[in-house]
Amino acid sequence: MRMEFFGDSFDIVKKQMIRWLPGFPGWSAHPMFTDKVTKAETQAYSAFLGVRLLNVRRFTPDSDRLTFLTVPEKPQNVFFDPDTGIAEHPKSGQFRQNPHRYLLLEEVVRLVTQRPENLTMVFDKSVPRGGEREAIRKKLDAFHSEGIYGIAYVAQAPFWVLTKNPALMDIAFGSLTARDRIPTQRMLRAP
Repeated sequence: MRMEFFGDSFDIVKKQMIRWLPGFPGWSAHPMFTDKVTKAETQAYSAFLGVRLLNVRRFTPDSDRLTFLTVPEKPQNVFFDPDTGIAEHPKSGQFRQNPHRYLLLEEVVRLVTQRPENLTMVFDKSVPRGGEREAIRKKLDAFHSEGIYGIAYVAQAPFWVLTKNPALMDIAFGSLTARDRIPTQRMLRAP
């Protein structure tokens, strides 16, 4: 997340997704700021999304990823806001150049598995234009092979909603595709 883009159309979609998803036991955000931010900026981001922030520290290439991405034990749904999205492999060229702008697929699996009865949402604009569905399907299959249920919103601002709980995934899918919300053709789901 870079504050220079705060309030753009991606942020509006982030806010709306949080509002539409089941709120129990509540939502928090892990913004993954890649630039220095002030207290006023973090408060503005929190107020805009309407959620508490779990981490307001800067995420740099030198950050200890395991420590930085730690989520408190208490039950909560968490929205992760990496600058770019989910990288499938640590040896991919883009990840090696800018690791602080990505979550690794294996990190997302760990974060979802640690909170099996909660939702994890991730912003992911790393999918290639024109090949979104194929790239998303590949990631969905990778998550499903780890026992993770997922839905992806396929658009210019792609999002993942993931959980280990199939009943919770059904509720999330129903909430996102309810009347006057996201058209089902914009959603991919696994399984």
